[in-house]
Amino acid sequence: MYGAVLHQWNQQLAATALRELSEEDLRIFHFKVMTTWGDVNDFKHFLPRIFELLAQFSLGFEEWIALDKLNYGKWHTWPQQEQAAVAEYLLAL
Repeated sequence: MYGAVLHQWNQQLAATALRELSEEDLRIFHFKVMTTWGDVNDFKHFLPRIFELLAQFSLGFEEWIALDKLNYGKWHTWPQQEQAAVAEYLLAL
């Protein structure tokens, strides 16, 4: 995903309300975030929606990847309130 296609994808993600993003909208983001596109703050922004889709078994891709991105993003080093929210979600799941 390069050039104009990447630019169009970025614009689509930014223009869509978080709650309206589908698993298809997040599919590319999910695989590329923090490795080839974006940083941990981008991941945190979309994480609530990813968690919603994960809880509904509506991700449309391997769930373990979503959870592995937490480790890649070093969630245990995030501010305490964010760590607590992630831990609470994982326990509820």
